[in-house]
Amino acid sequence: MKKETLEVTGMTCAACAKAVERHVNKVPGVVSANVNLATERLTVEYDETAAGISDIYEAVKKAGYGIREIQKKGGCHTRNGHDVRRLCKKCGESHK
Repeated sequence: MKKETLEVTGMTCAACAKAVERHVNKVPGVVSANVNLATERLTVEYDETAAGISDIYEAVKKAGYGIREIQKKGGCHTRNGHDVRRLCKKCGESHK
């Protein structure tokens, strides 16, 4: 199993988030897909022998939204050059 967190663009309401979840959950091999509308993030767990990240991208696009991976810079997660986590799970350091 593989777990990915992706940034979904274009969502404006809870119905948008549910549409993304519905489309991604239909991809064969996807175990779970959960969207956090406030952070615009999709967390998806999938069997990489049955589904690839490109299948997940395609499902989000079919739902009518954009998607991009969260950029990893220096081992810490950033978006547009800013840290997006208060406590980095990878390095364990606190970020402002």
